[in-house]
Amino acid sequence: MLFVAPLCLTLATIVLVTSIRSLRSTTLLTAGGWSVAGLIAWWSAVLCENLGLTSRSTADLLYYLTSVLLLCPGIAVLGARRPGHIAWNFFVLLPLVAVLLWPAVASVPLVEKDVSLHLETPPLIGFVLVTVMGAGNYFGTRFTLPVMLHAATLFLMAGSMWISATELALIPERDFARHMAPVAFMISVVVAALRAGESAEGPGPHERLWLDFVDQFGLVWAKRVMDRLNEAARHENWSAEFQWHGIHREPKATEEERSRTNARMEHHVRWLLKRFVTPEWIEARLTPEEPDAS
Repeated sequence: MLFVAPLCLTLATIVLVTSIRSLRSTTLLTAGGWSVAGLIAWWSAVLCENLGLTSRSTADLLYYLTSVLLLCPGIAVLGARRPGHIAWNFFVLLPLVAVLLWPAVASVPLVEKDVSLHLETPPLIGFVLVTVMGAGNYFGTRFTLPVMLHAATLFLMAGSMWISATELALIPERDFARHMAPVAFMISVVVAALRAGESAEGPGPHERLWLDFVDQFGLVWAKRVMDRLNEAARHENWSAEFQWHGIHREPKATEEERSRTNARMEHHVRWLLKRFVTPEWIEARLTPEEPDAS
């Protein structure tokens, strides 16, 4: 068990940093940056604790900082639309970190150096609500499992410092929870990377493009974009309608109606998604793969 946690954290770090490259063509790169910040805090906590560089309460504070930073990627996605996705970090995420972190900072013992950090119930309730808000955005997508495992990681780290955790037996003992958190985090990162490498299943390129957007940006942005697209569909009398699981096409539509619908649909999709992704990201999903010549 002593080497399992560092090994899992090392593997998760390698996979996560490697996977972030694929986000460069999207506004989700900001969320990736918060994940890296969380990893830096996590490694700092592990090194400080194992090498005895800080007091026990300070090491606990670093672990709590890690959990707060790692819940930020999910909230960063909720602001991942140009041109405000950068400002979202300064006006929403940094204040959020300050609000969640302040009760823990105020609870750090200043005199007794070997006293563990204990969190009261109110800040933990806020922590849980923010975590559920970020994780719930991906419920029902192909990233449901890794997001649920990521949330479990956060609950293990932060919940183990809850002052009532031991009494209620809701969270494992603190040291055990910190050994299990890297395992859950590693599994979530690996599963997410594998599913990110898969192409969305759909009967056509427009369906695959739409499903990829829903899976990567979650339900909140998908709902807003879907409403705009379906409004245009009603206004322009398309023979298709956008839904959560794909695009419903009118089976009795003529070839001319389908061709016109595809052209107008692609125009609106490109225009709406340009605030989230680059044209190359869109083109890669609309362009059919070349068959292997061999």
